[in-house]
Amino acid sequence: MKTYKFKHKITSISCLLLVACASAGPQQAAVAWGEALEADDPEAAWAQLDPEVQAGWGYERFVAEWPALRQRQRPLAATLEEAGETPARLRAEVTYAPYERVQLRLGEAGWRITGGVFEGIGQQTPRDALLGFMRALEARDGAALLRYAPSTYAQHMSAAQLQADLEARGAEIDELVAALQQAQDAPITERGPRAWLRYGEREITFVREGEVWKVESPE
Repeated sequence: MKTYKFKHKITSISCLLLVACASAGPQQAAVAWGEALEADDPEAAWAQLDPEVQAGWGYERFVAEWPALRQRQRPLAATLEEAGETPARLRAEVTYAPYERVQLRLGEAGWRITGGVFEGIGQQTPRDALLGFMRALEARDGAALLRYAPSTYAQHMSAAQLQADLEARGAEIDELVAALQQAQDAPITERGPRAWLRYGEREITFVREGEVWKVESPE
């Protein structure tokens, strides 16, 4: 069953790609963004954003911050407008188990796997950190959980302490995991070295330390 589901999702991605190629390629979105910068047109720029990104910003906030955003990016406008001649590097991600995802890239030989099958969940993005954190919670694995704690917290903890806390708060941890699972694909807002995700009335926050992301506060 898992094999069928995996193949079905790959097929879905291929279908979406064909639809996209039939209308406008990915380069055109970059060109349109550059044109919006040049024309000072936040509405046109907003239309090029992915719905998940739009949800993280909110239109009113995007418009309010547009002047500053445009000022920073306007020097790139001309380059972006020329992006239509640049080959696009298309990537995809397939979820095949609750906390397992395969990354793929489209090249001359078709879709090929670039990651997610040789190592455990990384911490290169806030969502990576979220998935790894959730898996450590569900497995009641104090040592794994310690990897996701920011250094300012981790230096005052031990894997044994976390393990004991996880076991003592069994029902509470189960509730937290269930709530996070329902929101694991919700938009994550990222600003510099910090990020956050709303789930219900609560919020989980992330902080970047060097090249990895940590979970600063789960609620």
